Amino acid sequence: KRADHVGLKRDDRKSQVEVFRKSIKKLQDGTSLFIFPEGTRSQDGVMLDFKAKGAFGMARRAKTALLPMTILGTGRLMPAKDYLLYFGGPGVRIILHKAISAEEVQAADDDKLVEQVRDTIAAGLPEGYQGKSAE
Repeated sequence: KRADHVGLKRDDRKSQVEVFRKSIKKLQDGTSLFIFPEGTRSQDGVMLDFKAKGAFGMARRAKTALLPMTILGTGRLMPAKDYLLYFGGPGVRIILHKAISAEEVQAADDDKLVEQVRDTIAAGLPEGYQGKSAE
């Protein structure tokens, strides 16, 4: 609650609609949201397919820009299926890519926008961790 986290119950359609609505409102109010479109953590560090287009629909409805980010090193700190943090070794590295303007978000075809963001994020990953291309 203190961080004003918007939680999602994956199998609850009502929760999905409520999260979508709350997220659009937050974006319209100027709040930045971190959304991970893969939907889960990778077991081996290879980028997963995007499960949902919700983040893109939220940005379009709120008329906001998107800022793709590549996040490296989190698998060493908190591996998938584990809820413990492991300290030591290299830290987390975040690559902020070029923002996609609100105008570009509005004008882009849904599938092309998802592909553009996915390919941008993948470009920041080491070869072999980029997963399947969206094409």
